[in-house]
Amino acid sequence: MNKIPVAALSEGHIVALAGDRFVDPRSDVDELATHVTVVGYHAGIPTAHDEHRAFKLIGDWSDVAAEEDVPEQACTMLLVTPAPSSKLLVAYFPDDQHEVSVDWDHDDGFE
Repeated sequence: MNKIPVAALSEGHIVALAGDRFVDPRSDVDELATHVTVVGYHAGIPTAHDEHRAFKLIGDWSDVAAEEDVPEQACTMLLVTPAPSSKLLVAYFPDDQHEVSVDWDHDDGFE
């Protein structure tokens, strides 16, 4: 698996985030035990719409008290766990240049 910046990910990429320092620092997010598929991406912190749709929010944006506190490089990824559960996870990364592992060898199901 190769590592690429979060900002370079697009829909259909399969990523390994177990133990990631931003979204799973204690390795306790069960849904990240397997690879997850990127289904969306946007700049900034998770929106109210993201929070409403999500099965689980991962990452820590507690230090963002106001819009002007959002780091310029911050981004949110929408991820889905493998079928049959297909749970939507919303992951916050304070730095879109943070590198994550991409699994190029598995079919992503978006063809």
